[in-house]
Amino acid sequence: MIKEKNIERIISYLANKNGFVTAKKLSDKLRLSQKTVYRLIKEINQNYREESLILSEKGKGFKLNGDVYLKSQHRRHLLDEELPPKERQKQILERLLLSSPQSQLIYDLCRDYFVSEYVIQKDKTEIQKMLKDYHLSIISKNRALYIDGEEAHLRRAIADLVTTFKTIDIDHLSYLKDDYAINYQVALFVSKQLKTIENNLDVTIPYPYNVNVFSHLYILLDRIQKAEPESYSEKELFAHCSNQAVLAESRRVIADIETYSNRKISRKEILYLYQYLISSRFQTQSDSKPAFSKRVIEVTHYYFKLMGMTEQEEIKEDSLLFIDLANHIAPMLRRLDNKIRIKNKMLGQIQTSYAAVFNQLVKVSDKVSQKYGFPKINPDEVGFMTLYFVRFKEIQYKPIPTLIVCTSGIGTSELLRSKIERTFSDLKVEDVISYDDLYQLKESYPEAELLITSIAIEEDFGIDSVLVSAIMTEDDKRRINQQIERMKYGR
Repeated sequence: MIKEKNIERIISYLANKNGFVTAKKLSDKLRLSQKTVYRLIKEINQNYREESLILSEKGKGFKLNGDVYLKSQHRRHLLDEELPPKERQKQILERLLLSSPQSQLIYDLCRDYFVSEYVIQKDKTEIQKMLKDYHLSIISKNRALYIDGEEAHLRRAIADLVTTFKTIDIDHLSYLKDDYAINYQVALFVSKQLKTIENNLDVTIPYPYNVNVFSHLYILLDRIQKAEPESYSEKELFAHCSNQAVLAESRRVIADIETYSNRKISRKEILYLYQYLISSRFQTQSDSKPAFSKRVIEVTHYYFKLMGMTEQEEIKEDSLLFIDLANHIAPMLRRLDNKIRIKNKMLGQIQTSYAAVFNQLVKVSDKVSQKYGFPKINPDEVGFMTLYFVRFKEIQYKPIPTLIVCTSGIGTSELLRSKIERTFSDLKVEDVISYDDLYQLKESYPEAELLITSIAIEEDFGIDSVLVSAIMTEDDKRRINQQIERMKYGR
């Protein structure tokens, strides 16, 4: 940090001088040794390879190169306004991922983001934190940075961390024409392959599985390397591939990619694509009941039980509720087996809108992992399951038994009752009562769960209440809706 400040002091001092300044004068004015002045100026100029920022002339000293300084200040102003450190680090990470195993010169990064080598080295520390879950390392060597690790881990990081793959809309690829991270022609080829897979298997691959398969194939094409010597037989490689139709389609796609790229591809890529496809949820037009494995059936039952869905009645295995969740859990378990992760771009919204259901599912999923020996189920997966259980609760949901409280229990309260019954299908108005009736509430109305009252209730009667006006304003309706959502979803 001290070095950075001294560099800024040298540049600032020279920027306010018209001519050359000797090293001794710089040393005296800035209270630095002459040796330090020479060293820092050399380091400054290393970041300006094309043209030095600080000019030197024997016998005269040093002078700021005005043109280079003005250009750099303009770029710095733009970057200060538009690119916070976190965004810069994210962009550098994307560059390193997409260029791996090739390195990026630190000089080029300094020039492009108008920061010093010291800042880039600090960025390196932050970028390493972003890579911690991917078993990858950022290495500094020969004044350059590169990412080191296994190819499989690198591909997963590209799919998860490069912005384009997280936000891609594969039904509208034309917007990618100007995207630096994507080759538009390759993206079109991959999109056609995805459509052909769906046609040949007579299925639809819905979001987010289609994005996962698209990203996998695109990254494969982008990172094709010469085929490694293969010391295993295909029989060994595909021994556990039970779905022959998906395996055949995986073979076809890899063969097409070989033709498209004019490169020989490792047979392992057939297995990797098979794993991605078999870990996706297929939508079919078939009316036949899907066959689930014993493991899928047990896990589905366990989720329903721990989420409190079976307290009132059993959920049968041939019910639409059970089949719907099992259809999601089956590919989810295969993703856990194959270490495949899907990205949930709605995750933040789900965590905010359905916090109670999401948090409950996080705890339940941890118990599922412990009971069945699965890897930890990540938040993206929990987010998708949250949508299922919110919908299930909606289906199973019964109207809230509600009482309306007014001063005498008559008159305006009947008008209030009429408005509530017309407006809120989630409420079942059991009765209109007076304030005095609240003292026998548990004896007279044991099933009641909500009070809607035009009187402020000071005492605690052990039941939720909403205070409204007798004429039912829009604000009253909003607050009643908020209370209903809290009671339904724990929001």
